[in-house]
Amino acid sequence: MAAIALWVGTAGLVSSTAGAHARVAGTEPLAAIASAGILAQQARADETLSLLQRGSDSQPEVDYTGHTAALAQLIAQSPPGSAAAAPAAAANAALERWRRAHTRQQQALDRGDYQDAARIAVGTGADDSAAAFDDLTTHIQEAITALREEAVNATTESYRALSALANGAVALSVLAALAVGAGVWPRVNEYH
Repeated sequence: MAAIALWVGTAGLVSSTAGAHARVAGTEPLAAIASAGILAQQARADETLSLLQRGSDSQPEVDYTGHTAALAQLIAQSPPGSAAAAPAAAANAALERWRRAHTRQQQALDRGDYQDAARIAVGTGADDSAAAFDDLTTHIQEAITALREEAVNATTESYRALSALANGAVALSVLAALAVGAGVWPRVNEYH
């Protein structure tokens, strides 16, 4: 009976540890990175709106600044050494490239050069806004994939710990029954 209690306790401890790891290293950072992806899309929409309005309305620029600041904070929440550390670092570098391209785009709008601003916004060069944004979203997706895998692996480990519990209890019960039989057999033989 003590062996079954020890088995259950150990399986429960392993399962809860794996479940906590899934939450801390998987789903919590995953929620932050997924929110970062949404903020990136919103910031891109703000940037596009500012371009379409040719800089005549300052609100898209204010929204862009707020969205990219929040985006940088969310990317920074990726724990060092986690599955998403490398993609998050690459996403941060892409975000900084995007911010520099956006600054150049806004400077072009401020001097009335709509053609140059549009070229920066949709250009495919490494220093253009569209290319930096594409890199950013690619790295965010890589981080999401890595964190999703981390959460699934830890959840699977938790499941395995509990699924072995039933088989272990049956095996220990059979062993206990055999031990009881082995202990009773000499007593039964005394009556012959």
